[in-house]
Amino acid sequence: MDENLAYYVGFSHFIGIGPMRFSALVKHFNSVKRAYLADKKSLTEVIGTNWAEKFVRFRSLFDPVKKLDELKKKNIKVLPLWHKSLQNYFGNKTLLNRSGGSIPAAEILQRLYKKPIILTGFTLPDDNIHSPNENFDEEMFWKGIEALKLIYSL
Repeated sequence: MDENLAYYVGFSHFIGIGPMRFSALVKHFNSVKRAYLADKKSLTEVIGTNWAEKFVRFRSLFDPVKKLDELKKKNIKVLPLWHKSLQNYFGNKTLLNRSGGSIPAAEILQRLYKKPIILTGFTLPDDNIHSPNENFDEEMFWKGIEALKLIYSL
């Protein structure tokens, strides 16, 4: 087992550390595990006092190894580097963010098929999503399908 996998799970459960802070931490500590287990003083150097204190408090209540075991028992695969597949496929850096609204059908499908749902957008900046002249590039539609095949094959 990748020794970092449980710590990817840990970071993914803490709302205050998104892609930018996560990248800075991993770069600073040279591994996901070392970043996750770093002391408050070392974390403060990278993410500041406020976030370091909140993360240390979260970490005292959350066991990433136990959570990873729970996910495995439910047959849920953790894909920490799926964005690299998208980056390789599209030839551009993948932008990871936690935004957007909820899609009620995703919860229904997850319940129905008893499988986790990945919501990934393949829109372009000029697609004007949710505006009167909304559109979706057909080439991106087909590329999105191929990219998802890569993710699901991990």
